[in-house]
Amino acid sequence: MPPPSPRHQRWRSLFQAVWAALVGALWLSGHGLAATVVLLLAALASALLLKRAACAFACPLFPAGELLWRSGRRLFGRNLSLPFWLDLLLRPGKYLFAGWLLFTLAREGAVTLPPVLQPLLLPLLVAVPVLSLALQMPWCRYLCPAGALFGLAATLSLAKIRRTPPRCVRCHRCSNRCPASLPVMLRTTVRSPECFSCYRCVDGCPAPGALAFALPAGRALPALLVGLLLSGFLLVALAAGIASGLFAASP
Repeated sequence: MPPPSPRHQRWRSLFQAVWAALVGALWLSGHGLAATVVLLLAALASALLLKRAACAFACPLFPAGELLWRSGRRLFGRNLSLPFWLDLLLRPGKYLFAGWLLFTLAREGAVTLPPVLQPLLLPLLVAVPVLSLALQMPWCRYLCPAGALFGLAATLSLAKIRRTPPRCVRCHRCSNRCPASLPVMLRTTVRSPECFSCYRCVDGCPAPGALAFALPAGRALPALLVGLLLSGFLLVALAAGIASGLFAASP
């Protein structure tokens, strides 16, 4: 079997770098909060077409998480995998977190931590990077409220990871490479809201044409095209924010 190809990962890394630089520039210019709100809304809309590509291609936290678990693999020789039951038990955490944030925002007009949770904030900020050395993407999988909202919208996405069984050699590489621990090889279409659209399973597949991020008609979407479409969504949203005067009004 031919070795896995990193072709999609290279494009994804390029878009990650561009958006990390752009988001950093927006925060340094004093417009970071307004820009973040605009980008989150645009990313939510993009999930209806491109699943959670906004996570894998544009969120600055995603490449940070990838860097940590890869560093942990180099340091310790492997990453840990939680038992299946514990992974399932922890996944709803991000949906509960997102629901609580939306509830407090609607009720109080701002996001504030209850006094009982405030002492836990610093330990959590320390624990997540440490755990990220051992586990793959714990923030994204179990805690990220934005990812939870993107995942819910992504269940309606037109594009999904799709497997062509006659071409599949059943080597399990796709499932083994999935940072969300999804059983890709056991699915014809990956509908799970946990899928990051990161192309790791596609790039790891040794069987040509067996696995693709594709539209319902089977038309494969390369990472370059997905990155361009997603960037188009986000840039149009930023342009609309600028035209509306939203950034001019922000500190």
